[in-house]
Amino acid sequence: MSKLSKITNISKNLLSKYPSICNIVIFGGFCVAAETSQQMLSHNDSCFRCFDPSSLYTYVFCATLTQGAPLTYWYKWLDLKYPGTTATAITKKMVLDLAIFNPILLTSFFILLGVVEKKNAFEHCRTKLIPTLVSIIFIMSKVLQRLRDLFSTRPILTNAVVYGTLYVGAECSQQVLERKILTTEKKNLDTDTLKRYVIFGTCIQGPILTVWYRWLDSKFVGKAPSMIVKKVLIDQFVLTPHLVWLFFVAMSIMEGKKNIFEECKQKYIPTFQKSCMFWLPAQTVNFFLMPPAFRVVYVGMCSFMWVNILCYVKRQNVK
Repeated sequence: MSKLSKITNISKNLLSKYPSICNIVIFGGFCVAAETSQQMLSHNDSCFRCFDPSSLYTYVFCATLTQGAPLTYWYKWLDLKYPGTTATAITKKMVLDLAIFNPILLTSFFILLGVVEKKNAFEHCRTKLIPTLVSIIFIMSKVLQRLRDLFSTRPILTNAVVYGTLYVGAECSQQVLERKILTTEKKNLDTDTLKRYVIFGTCIQGPILTVWYRWLDSKFVGKAPSMIVKKVLIDQFVLTPHLVWLFFVAMSIMEGKKNIFEECKQKYIPTFQKSCMFWLPAQTVNFFLMPPAFRVVYVGMCSFMWVNILCYVKRQNVK
């Protein structure tokens, strides 16, 4: 825990002292990761020698110049101009961000990209800007409205789909790395295993968490630090032990094992320890450092990382 605390403090200090530099690094990483994933999808053999490094360098260069620092100063100004987390303040921020800043940001990005690629920069921007903006506005409005309706009217069903997607996505990423990238002998994905993760995430994890957090929020009302600490500790030491046990037993049942408790006996303690080491710092950052507007995205990213860890632990052989 001490090492994790040090890492958390170092990250917090870096972001507070050097926000522009940190965001430049983060957005450069995002862009190179996105371009890498696109290149991986476009090459059937998924080999690293087929990558176009010049394209990666181009996206890193353009993103670090046009994304990190401008976004840092823009959101700092936006939070000062419209403080608070009321629906009105959030709506104003979203409208200004989408209608004013995004067109400027995309224009500078496409122009710089055209210059670096030695194209007609303004023609490149003209052909890309409007379709991109229209796509962003249309997709965001539809997705946000639909998600809002679904989470309010059908929370159990929506969370079942979300967690089913998280679990199958995590296991799929593990299999792609193991069977397609980090091996010389390419293998097909294990669809039976993917189906089991879909069933567990959709039918077990999602509904349980929906009911649990509904009860937790009704039992411990408020956002005071003491209340948040209670929620985090109860969640970690009351619900999580049962979820870890349920995960291994349910997967063993679906795998048709004779002794459905053997894997749980072998992996339960190490998995729960990893869960504590991951989620206690993650939730502390979430409730005490993360702005409310970014908490959903942050928890989603953490959940995907944790499910990847869980999938990795699951595929280790029992001695």
